[in-house]
Amino acid sequence: RIRKAIAKEENLKEQLNYIDGAYITTFDSFSLSLVKKYHYLLNVSKDLSIVDASVIYYYKNKIIDQIFEDLYLEKNSDFEKMINDFCTKDDEEIKRYIINISNKLDLKYDKEEYLENYIKNNFNPQKIEKDIDKFLGLIKEKLNNLTDIYESLLAISEGSFQEQLIEAFTPLLESKTYRDIKRHFDFTFPRLPKNAPEEVKSKKEEVKTIVDELKKLCKYQDEQEMKEAILSTESYVRIIVEIIKRLDQKINDFKYSNDKYEFTDISKLAIKILKEHEEVREQLKAYFHEIMVDEYQDTSDLQETFINLIADNNVYMVGDIKQSIYRFRNANPYIFKEKYDNYAQGNGGKKIDLVKNFRSRKEVLDNINEIFDLIMDDDLGGASYQQSHRMVFGNNTYIEDGKTDQNNNLEILNYTYDRELGFTKEEIEIFTVAKDIKEKIENKYQVFDKDQNVLRDITYNDFVILMDRATSFDHYKKVFEYLNIPLTKYTDTSITNERDTLLIKNILSMITKTIDKDYGTDYKYAYTAIMRSYLYRESDEQIFDSLQDGSYLTSSLAEKVKKIAKESLTKTPKQIINTILEEFSFYEKLITTGDIKTSLVRLEYIINLADEVSNMGLGIKEFYEYLDTLIDDEYNIKVSMTDNASDSVKIMTIHKSKGLEYHICYFTGLGAKFNISDLKDYFTFDNRFGIICPYFNEGIDETIYKQLLKEEYLKEEISEKIRLFYVALTRCKEKMIIVADFGEEEYFERTRNNVVNLNKRLMYRSFLDFLKSIHTDLLKYKSEVDIQSLNLTKDYNLIKATNYKKGIDKVSDKIELSPLELETNVKTSTHFSKQNLKIIDRDVKEKLEAGKYVHYLFELTDFKNPDYTNIDSKYKEYIQNFLNCGLDFKNANIYKEYEFIVESGDKVERGIIDLLLEYDNRLIIVDYKLKNVKDKAYIDQLNGYKNYIEAKTSKETLIYLYSIIDNELTKL
Repeated sequence: RIRKAIAKEENLKEQLNYIDGAYITTFDSFSLSLVKKYHYLLNVSKDLSIVDASVIYYYKNKIIDQIFEDLYLEKNSDFEKMINDFCTKDDEEIKRYIINISNKLDLKYDKEEYLENYIKNNFNPQKIEKDIDKFLGLIKEKLNNLTDIYESLLAISEGSFQEQLIEAFTPLLESKTYRDIKRHFDFTFPRLPKNAPEEVKSKKEEVKTIVDELKKLCKYQDEQEMKEAILSTESYVRIIVEIIKRLDQKINDFKYSNDKYEFTDISKLAIKILKEHEEVREQLKAYFHEIMVDEYQDTSDLQETFINLIADNNVYMVGDIKQSIYRFRNANPYIFKEKYDNYAQGNGGKKIDLVKNFRSRKEVLDNINEIFDLIMDDDLGGASYQQSHRMVFGNNTYIEDGKTDQNNNLEILNYTYDRELGFTKEEIEIFTVAKDIKEKIENKYQVFDKDQNVLRDITYNDFVILMDRATSFDHYKKVFEYLNIPLTKYTDTSITNERDTLLIKNILSMITKTIDKDYGTDYKYAYTAIMRSYLYRESDEQIFDSLQDGSYLTSSLAEKVKKIAKESLTKTPKQIINTILEEFSFYEKLITTGDIKTSLVRLEYIINLADEVSNMGLGIKEFYEYLDTLIDDEYNIKVSMTDNASDSVKIMTIHKSKGLEYHICYFTGLGAKFNISDLKDYFTFDNRFGIICPYFNEGIDETIYKQLLKEEYLKEEISEKIRLFYVALTRCKEKMIIVADFGEEEYFERTRNNVVNLNKRLMYRSFLDFLKSIHTDLLKYKSEVDIQSLNLTKDYNLIKATNYKKGIDKVSDKIELSPLELETNVKTSTHFSKQNLKIIDRDVKEKLEAGKYVHYLFELTDFKNPDYTNIDSKYKEYIQNFLNCGLDFKNANIYKEYEFIVESGDKVERGIIDLLLEYDNRLIIVDYKLKNVKDKAYIDQLNGYKNYIEAKTSKETLIYLYSIIDNELTKL
């Protein structure tokens, strides 16, 4: 790119002769070259290499398991207290917390010294007192915010409501001490007068939110209790520090003996060379005339330390804090911000603002400025947008050669969601975008080609759809294929927990069990999964029979496995994986899956992983254990994938789009909530507050450090999301189109600078919240989507078999396509019921378990005479909702969990009806679901039930689905 840019400039062409001699590299690459060059100073091998992070993850888990075993045997009192206080079923979660804390501490150059002095530095009375003062400062800040909002509410109130407000809030707002604040929370919020304006209602909610936040902060009796809570965590922190020290010792020994390191290790080794060897440091300082750092806003603390060691007042940094979106990769935007603010004052360097934008039309830049003037400032986003970060239009060719009559302003396509439509918000947004693209293509929408300086007809290549996450990409692909719109997904494919990886793991499981002559349950599970996969496609009946009569031990699969198991004694894991791929004809049979490209990428990655462990001297058993650990722990390895088409619409995440540009940009999925799940961790680490852990006080409770962390974390998370939204919008050259359901207008107060009130912005939880907060400013860009004109349909779910048959015939005439792919679950009979075979996360699991419990309560409850005596109030509501849903229970014979079996030849089908209501002339079947009652699989299931009941009773049978979460009864 540098060569191409220089070549364009006539007066710079001679510089092309020097480009090959210029040192153009990444931080990681430069650090690695330095460590290899001076390896002898570190007493490490010059042949060291970078290890896959998953290998280190596996070994850390093995090591911490051993450390815990040792501590159990040692009967360490601190360890036993931590386990007794915080572990229930097992100690796996606390192991995960400690590894995560250790990983965060790895980013410190002086980790060892930091841990050595941790207890002394963090549990001394003076530090704790300062931290408590900081916490009290947070409470006073919240109280001041409450005062401001209360006063603005008071100003727009009148009569008795105003008097009641004064009476209720005055004692609290005049409180001077923590005890007073805590004591004056006991008041009732005055009832709003009838027909109160929206502004008053909104302001009341704001007041209530801050009062609730204050109540949570003021949960301690007094400052002494805060201090005692912190001190009570010392034994937990002491054992955590001890475990991390032991973990580091063993993992560092492993890395050193195998010459395998992580990039963080290399960064630290490079810094160590420069810090401890002045001659190397001075040589590098003298060697570089200038040091130029690009994307400086994404610099990490370790990288900044490295630069400072080789700098000699000759560093030129280019960056934009508004585009700092890699906090999850350890980027520290405040390194940039501190320099930017200091240089602006003439302290330490010179600031040059490059505010002219040559990418976009003036309308696009005006729209972006209009939005970020209102939501980004120094407090949230890290940049005073209005003051010094507004973009200035710089590309006059748009006016001279690219002028059109088209409306290039922001367009907001607003739809009103109605569940009765039977379509999701996601589907409505997809069809809306597709319709708009088709219309622009058909109408020959004009875009400006900057390279040729001409207007031309738009092509599919000119469109991009930008989203915060990739979970909907397959959905877009299906609909766009159905509508004949070419679409290229820029996404990542997961290596773990995918069909091919699970299949390899199951074959390895059979191999290791064969070596150990263990043909028990695990062997049978693996056998079943493989036989049902695309490698064999055996029927359930045949698999069941082979398991029953023992013929699975002499099957062709078992014989192949025995052969490979015998070879494994003399072969490396990489050789065994290649043998498996060959013996089972993986590559030939992939044609039947319809997902060849991603499967090939996954298989290649697995071969590389096997090669990595082979080079470290591990055998096939260890490789199986390694793969099994990654899958069980849902360790996420991702590889970039692009299903490229020559002329196609692009869909990608905002992070993937950084540095790219497109003529027309669509922004969808804006209502998705930000992921702030990190705050749920009981144990964590933060640079400001150290190792944060709970304390035990008749249950698990949080210290002030967790409260302080939450406040800072939300500010940083929302700041980064504001910057991420900025990156998204600035990808656009000619027109931005937002598709969303704005719902009802919301009232957001502005500051003097017309920026949304900080307290309101701290409540942002989605990109849509940004836009809702400035809704009135965007009304001029808003138009309503005509839902009927979208021609919504579910037909896109039909499987396209184009070219599959041709490919299958080349492999085998006998292979039959089936949409059902089960890799792990043993199933010995067929069911009417929909099978859920996805690996689920903890939140989903908790919801499912709650749903199962409500289902259980439905089974126990007498629907004619319900008794709620022993039922928790939160579940009582679910039962009452169902009994009031409109069904006639009093006049019905009620059958629950009604089970039936239908035999037809060799086929056995089994079903269980949740609720069967029998009346004189008809029957009603009701099936309870947690949510998502529109799922076609559920409808098919109930129709199966209906056909059976009608055949048996000759009575008219009605079928209903009931959503427990939504309290929605749907007649099918």
